[in-house]
Amino acid sequence: TLKSTFGPGTLASTVFRGDESSAPLASVCVLDPDDVEERASEFSCSIAPGVDRYLMPPKPEMTADEREVRKTRMAACLPSPDTPLATIERHEMLTFAADALPRGYKEDHGKELKRRRHWEPLTREAYAALYHAARLDLKGTQLNYFAPEDALLVTLHAPREEDPVEGYWDGDAPRAFTFAEYHARYFEAATAKKAAEDKAREEAEA
Repeated sequence: TLKSTFGPGTLASTVFRGDESSAPLASVCVLDPDDVEERASEFSCSIAPGVDRYLMPPKPEMTADEREVRKTRMAACLPSPDTPLATIERHEMLTFAADALPRGYKEDHGKELKRRRHWEPLTREAYAALYHAARLDLKGTQLNYFAPEDALLVTLHAPREEDPVEGYWDGDAPRAFTFAEYHARYFEAATAKKAAEDKAREEAEA
């Protein structure tokens, strides 16, 4: 059940300096916290780079036949019969990711990235949750499409000085705001609007 308050509320009254005609009415509704948490979790896990080809080409750039021909050629050039093809493919993909790192990070971490041996398959939900959790601290992101595997390589790192760090969301996909973020943005926007109106009024009266 939705209910409207009888007044603009303390926050709106303060921001709009008692001008109730321009203050929005607040609304409340009774929600099940467990249901809200479950729905929010489902939403956050539904959007991440690579999920449902988000931030990837709409279709693979190489056909299945082209990828198989490529694998056959690579298998013919293995250093020894005991070397798995998957090892060469993983090394090639990690080299591609390392070469795409920004200048400075490539020199400092490129070799380490190429030597990675840990390989952990994740469900899409686990991957999305891990990605969003990591993005809270590692706001620098490199997204590179690797056509031979039809894969989006997502590399997170600390931001450089020239990188924007205002937010941690990629692209224009919708997302939910925390109350703290909403409160800050609302207060800033409302204050700026009121200041502009006051300035326009003063200029008109001068």
